[in-house]
Amino acid sequence: MAATSESTQSPVTRVVDLRPHQDVGAFIYSLGMTLRATGPDDILVIDLCDEETGSEQQRIDKGPVEGGIAIVGFESSWLRVLHVSLPRSSHNRLASNPPKDQVQSQGSARTSTTPPAPASPNLAPLSAAETTELHHLSQRVCAFHFGTTASTLPVLTAASSVVRGDGDILPMLQKQRLLTKLRRWELDCFRAESIAKHMGWEMTDPARAEEWALPNGIRETKEAENAGALIWTEFRYDLHIARWSRAPGEHELPLHLRVPSFEMWPGFYRLRLLRDVAHLIFLPFVTLSLILRAQGLRMSWLLSIPVYLSFILCWSIARYHLRALYHARLANQLGAQHIRRVVGKWPGNVDVLLRMMRAFKTSYVLDVYARLFEEYQCTTLNLRILWMDTIITMDQQHSKFVLATGFENFWRGYNQKERMETFLGRGIFNRDDEVWKMHRTIARPFFAREKISEFEIFEKYSRRTLSLISRLSANDQPCEAQDLFSRLTIDAASEFLFGTDLQTLSAALPVPGKTAMGPKGSATDDSWGAFANAFEMAQQVVTNRGRIGYLWPLFELFKDKNAENVAVIQEWLDPLVQQAVEEKHRLKRLGITSPVAEKTFLQHLADSTDDLALIRDQLLSVLLASRDTTACLLTYVVYFIAIYPEVGKKLRAEVLEHCGPDRAPTFENIRDMKYLRAVINEVLRLFPPIPLNVRESRANACTLPPSDNTYASDDPRPFYMPGGTTIMYLPLLTQRNPALWGSDADVFDPERWLQPERIAKFVANPAMYAPFSAGPRICIGQNYAFNEASYFLVRLLQRFDTFTLAPEVQPPGSLPPPEWKTRRGRQAVEQVWPAAAMTLFVKGGMWVRFGRSEAEAGAV
Repeated sequence: MAATSESTQSPVTRVVDLRPHQDVGAFIYSLGMTLRATGPDDILVIDLCDEETGSEQQRIDKGPVEGGIAIVGFESSWLRVLHVSLPRSSHNRLASNPPKDQVQSQGSARTSTTPPAPASPNLAPLSAAETTELHHLSQRVCAFHFGTTASTLPVLTAASSVVRGDGDILPMLQKQRLLTKLRRWELDCFRAESIAKHMGWEMTDPARAEEWALPNGIRETKEAENAGALIWTEFRYDLHIARWSRAPGEHELPLHLRVPSFEMWPGFYRLRLLRDVAHLIFLPFVTLSLILRAQGLRMSWLLSIPVYLSFILCWSIARYHLRALYHARLANQLGAQHIRRVVGKWPGNVDVLLRMMRAFKTSYVLDVYARLFEEYQCTTLNLRILWMDTIITMDQQHSKFVLATGFENFWRGYNQKERMETFLGRGIFNRDDEVWKMHRTIARPFFAREKISEFEIFEKYSRRTLSLISRLSANDQPCEAQDLFSRLTIDAASEFLFGTDLQTLSAALPVPGKTAMGPKGSATDDSWGAFANAFEMAQQVVTNRGRIGYLWPLFELFKDKNAENVAVIQEWLDPLVQQAVEEKHRLKRLGITSPVAEKTFLQHLADSTDDLALIRDQLLSVLLASRDTTACLLTYVVYFIAIYPEVGKKLRAEVLEHCGPDRAPTFENIRDMKYLRAVINEVLRLFPPIPLNVRESRANACTLPPSDNTYASDDPRPFYMPGGTTIMYLPLLTQRNPALWGSDADVFDPERWLQPERIAKFVANPAMYAPFSAGPRICIGQNYAFNEASYFLVRLLQRFDTFTLAPEVQPPGSLPPPEWKTRRGRQAVEQVWPAAAMTLFVKGGMWVRFGRSEAEAGAV
């Protein structure tokens, strides 16, 4: 990529060569990285290949992109990318639930290695009126599809040129082409709106842009640029973005989407189990009965029992071998090798399952998987529990393929949804395709930069939390930090998203030395304690189902173990949902409307549907993400500055340098605190809030790319991934892999994030650090979590300067076992017991004594 030097005195033209890039997604990403330092009111419109001027190869490659434009909004930590096709027909945005293929908003398109046709030298330049029209239409198309032009870049680009600012000169042909396309876009919108008004039809909502995190979640990349790193990634955005239906004159996105062809309900797992039993027993039973009847054979019941059992066994064995033969043939056709299988001593690897179940209770988090990888000298394994393929991987290449480059081959899947249906229902974490995209589209505006950069809510709840800590520290009493941080994050999230203060910080706190161990931390006996216990127990149930595997419904055939937990959770959330829906109807009767920007997330959901269960499921999903992940991050930051006091001192010195002893931090202050960001990055590396996640391959088989270089391999072929197979990727192990991070991979060292040569490696290999996931399903609230955690840590370090663990008041059984001291890596030095149930937590909670700084103590 080449660029002319910038100047603030004259217009600047950046020339970008599309040819080195594999796809438009990589080009847009690279382009965005080069334009970080521009103004706050910018847009980017990219003219894709045009049918009149594109080469023959471009016509072949472009597919649905014909005549299209791409729009990009760029902010400090992510890109928003959208492709808008410009069909000749204007009926593509009509009707409330049109067929999917009628709404084209594809997210990516292949570009050609052939440059676009050269401009005609006789082409007349744009007139003044046409120039004004081009500027106006560029702003309009961005506002229509982004909702706002705030914090985006005003760039017009066609094919291989990028121009910034009103005075820049774009090649005449490219300007003419772009103006023609934007006119066609405007005409299409005008005709559609006119027809809809005349016919009384509903208009579909304009396609909204997708988000893409910058490499490794690092929002500042100047260190990497200084190190000479190539700042772009091969991660692609979703190829099938589709948005549906809005009422005339409205700008909300209703939830009455076209439902998927297959829908689950909480008791679905019982039906699935009966179906599988029928396949296993009933089908061979009926087959043998028909054979015996056709042959006129009759047997006594004493003889028929062993005969039928033998036939069922032979049927299962034959079915197993036929499936193996089918997959071997398909793998051979794909030129792929099979993923190495774990070989146990008992049939169905039952001994391996029992080994893992024991390890989950007594061993270090995910240690059993790490040992299996080491035993088999590979980074991806097939556990093959009970003759069912279950893939586990710590391979960065395979994780990247599952999450991003091969995203279209994977989804949450039936098995994962089945385990979580009672708990999360139709929320964003338990749905795929159109429903997931709808949830993400609705939530995105509430995590925009302008929203999460307003720190008033963070300040309000930080003050309450610090007041509680101060009260306890005045009497030299320890505080259960994990519980306190969970209350802080859920109270802040509830006001930020729902406009409601749950007041959990006002509820009774755990008492040191007298508090029992809860499902994920400390337990209290009040109403908040009941909700927290149910919330955490529901996560434990989901996790245990995943550990048991495919046959977990056998243990819940007559009683759903999550039913009681969910009833308690719904008792908390239902009043909020009901109040929001009732308020919506009241305002509607009064004829009062308000724009989305003035609504809370809950009000926006309530305006979109009257389905109370759907609203509640989405609220619960957002609460899970807002509470547990940020609380986990804060807990482990305090843990590390407690066991490494020198890190705490250096971090506090940076805080005082930028904010003084009492001034509230601004967004710019937090952005400039390099060491704070380094500490947070290192904590997220060693203890990602989601240490393990699950996907399922879709119906068709695919291939995983060759492994990374963790273990040497003589076979360079890709790996065969059967259709409908569960794959668990393990960020915690990937981010501690010595082959990727060096011999000090298990060492807590924030300095690694301040070394340009190391940052260059992270940026060049983004999948090696993905604590907030990656690809289209990357965490939509990662910047909210980063800002909230950073803000609270600044306020905490302004007031306190010593942090000491209090193991003497930990609940019995919550400290690491003595035998851990003889193990290697972090297990030997850990002073708390990390555990996982959907999210990472500290077993039994983490009790800490906070010491006041001298200045703060003197002020009091």
